[in-house]
Amino acid sequence: LLGAQRGAHGPSTWLDRIVDAQCAWLTAPDNALGTDNQLMLFWRARQLEAAALLHAGGVSDPHLYADALPPSSRSTRDADPPAPPLVLEWRRAVREWPCALFAFGVPSSEAVDVLVGVGVPFVEMGAGTGYWARLLRARGVSVVAFDAEPPERTLPGSNEFHGGCMTFVEVEQGEPNILSEPRWRGHALLLCYPPPRSKMALACLRNFCGELFAHVGEWLGDTGSCAFERHLLSHWELIRREPLPLWGDTSDDLSLWRRRAEPLPKAGGSHPL
Repeated sequence: LLGAQRGAHGPSTWLDRIVDAQCAWLTAPDNALGTDNQLMLFWRARQLEAAALLHAGGVSDPHLYADALPPSSRSTRDADPPAPPLVLEWRRAVREWPCALFAFGVPSSEAVDVLVGVGVPFVEMGAGTGYWARLLRARGVSVVAFDAEPPERTLPGSNEFHGGCMTFVEVEQGEPNILSEPRWRGHALLLCYPPPRSKMALACLRNFCGELFAHVGEWLGDTGSCAFERHLLSHWELIRREPLPLWGDTSDDLSLWRRRAEPLPKAGGSHPL
């Protein structure tokens, strides 16, 4: 299909070869993935679809991206990555429903392995549908999932991000303040896509009494806040980062952190990554 569509657009280019390599990776068998991780399977199918419809069809020509770039920008927070208009529409259409029905971060089998390898139970705040919690439980990890507005336990539509969607595990109602309870000292905290422009992520770190923290989200992007990232830099030490499957307009990863024995002094302008 890709070869036939490219015929009308001239000889193969370096970008064609990159897309071919990506498609080969997407279609390679992943025995660790199984059928439980429906969001990852859906993500793979959408990436292959994008290669056929956008790249091979000429919609995502590099020159069109160059034309879409703004003259300058001080920050990308709260702004869609620049792209041709049709590509922007495609990105939104591809991402919005799976994010609402499953999770905003796509868990790869490698990312799940990293979390399993932490070796302690998890408490998740802002769990949404509980999709990540379900994958961890399937691997034998104990996870207690909380959300301020659990999708299935509150009024329809009261959860801003997941509406009244079904949950994959029982998600209990809970706010960040419960993370100070002594029962969580032996747990790791999991935050998956903490809401942007919100105090929620910072409140979780300030209240949490445990020593390990796992974060799924962007940096200087569309999750958490600058205050959250500054607190993370001064009070927590980065252990590991694991790349995640990305939608066309996201730049998130999984990172693991350990609480510092003593907070660092203010690091003027420094960023944890």
